[in-house]
Amino acid sequence: MKHKTALLTLAAASVLCSFSGVGAKCMSWNGFAIAGMRSLIAAANAILLQFTAPVYSAVIGRFVLHERVTRRDVASIALMFAGLVLLLYDGLTSGRMLGNVLALLSGVCSGAVILRAMLLHLLGHRTKHPAMSG
Repeated sequence: MKHKTALLTLAAASVLCSFSGVGAKCMSWNGFAIAGMRSLIAAANAILLQFTAPVYSAVIGRFVLHERVTRRDVASIALMFAGLVLLLYDGLTSGRMLGNVLALLSGVCSGAVILRAMLLHLLGHRTKHPAMSG
């Protein structure tokens, strides 16, 4: 992909992500249902857990793509998981386990998307979408 095309694609993704709130407002769910989903986990915990995706892609990538993992990678991943245990400890005792599991699953799925993109790149596949071809 050319640099200019990559920048335009990134800008388009950012704009579309910004409009996700509009989509949430247009949903037919009532406010109580949305508030009930929000009560499953604190927003800060959900964001932190979802952004663990690169760690999951590194761990899974080691086994799927046979990527090299350095000692620094292992130490970073171990520290991240230790931090997760400290973060989730309160969630385990306060009955918010479902929200924590859903947020962790979101991070794992995001990591899988990263791996899928890496795998397609390694295999040389190109999409038919004009914005992604180069």
